[in-house]
Amino acid sequence: MHDPLQQFSGVLPNEVDPAELWLWARMEDWSQNQAISLALGADPDSMEVYLFKTEIWKEDDEIICMWNLLFRLTSIRFFKSEVVERRVKPAEFVAWLEQKRLPCPNDLKVALLDFGVPNENWRKRAESAERALSISNGRISQLEKAIADSAINTNGSVRERDTLLKLFIGMAVEQYAYDPKPSRSPVAAQIAGDVASTGLSVDEDTIRKYLKLGAELLPGETE
Repeated sequence: MHDPLQQFSGVLPNEVDPAELWLWARMEDWSQNQAISLALGADPDSMEVYLFKTEIWKEDDEIICMWNLLFRLTSIRFFKSEVVERRVKPAEFVAWLEQKRLPCPNDLKVALLDFGVPNENWRKRAESAERALSISNGRISQLEKAIADSAINTNGSVRERDTLLKLFIGMAVEQYAYDPKPSRSPVAAQIAGDVASTGLSVDEDTIRKYLKLGAELLPGETE
């Protein structure tokens, strides 16, 4: 696929001066027109004069074709406007050119390594770190509360289970004369039969399991 934006030769017309990139890399920001000219390695002032000489507007003029393509692309994708000329930080614009594989002189990239790195805003970084710490502390508090609630609920469930087992084993001993010592007891079958007479159903093995668990709570059984 033919992509003229990736096939720029880098050759400037005799009427256009090359940009003093070491100078432009030191500037705080560029206008849209300046940024486009610098992407082509052209001095922005010289390029502006060249563009507005009507007699040289030719379709086969590579530099004009490239400038127009970049103007359209940056207006739509980077500056978001074809009417209002905006300004941009050099490092941000060059990073965008590289991301989109657009023309950009290597000397400009090198110069920006020394002069184009934005100054750190330490106050903003500190505020951001403080917010992150506050969020982390809030999450830790929520986790600690959730763990505590879970422990309370778990302890409550254990107490409730033990109470039900006490009621069950107490009735088994008093009403069915259940004795946990014999290896086989008819009590499980008797309880299952009585439960069945109410229209409910409980497996004998299940009853034996709860008889055994309840028996562990009887005085002297633990020892």
